[in-house]
Amino acid sequence: MAWRCWCSRGPPPCGAGADLSKCRWQRCARQPWPSWAPSLKALEVSPSMQDPPIWQRVLAALAYLLPWSDAFSFGRGLFGLFPALQWLGVPILPIALLEQAVPFGGLVLFLVLFLAVVRNNKVPYVIRFNVLQAILIDIVVVLVSLAFQVLQLGALDFVGRTLSNTVFIGILVLVLFAVVQNLRGKEADIPSLSEAVRMQL
Repeated sequence: MAWRCWCSRGPPPCGAGADLSKCRWQRCARQPWPSWAPSLKALEVSPSMQDPPIWQRVLAALAYLLPWSDAFSFGRGLFGLFPALQWLGVPILPIALLEQAVPFGGLVLFLVLFLAVVRNNKVPYVIRFNVLQAILIDIVVVLVSLAFQVLQLGALDFVGRTLSNTVFIGILVLVLFAVVQNLRGKEADIPSLSEAVRMQL
């Protein structure tokens, strides 16, 4: 059984050559590290758990305009039933203008975000994390859009509208969740996707 000093964060365990006078509690030298207690490494605060400043929260939330700009077109079937939903397209107007003004604007924006933000260690972790997560969501949206074009799902009346509305609502929920979490100063943890992002960072 490994013996550790409960009060020391240093690697040398009590009772194995450590100076017991440096321990706050002498009795820790006689107590094994309990199995239910978290490891010292788990107690360390990761960069993603720190409370980011307001400007980092806003920039991290703005990253999700990228996937939203590509998913917005899936809501055409709902715009006729709920015209107010068209106002959700106002935040993505700058991205739409950029893609129209610059040849291959979407690809240029993707490369700039990936190379200048995600791969730049000088950029705060919370921004890099959310930009990469937004890029992965956008890739999924682009692949779904290509599948709609290849399979001509848009030509199908009921099935096409149902699938399109499902994609629109699903991405809307993801974007709203991520934006709210970032503005609260919390990590937008999306199962599986966030794990993939952490592996890349």
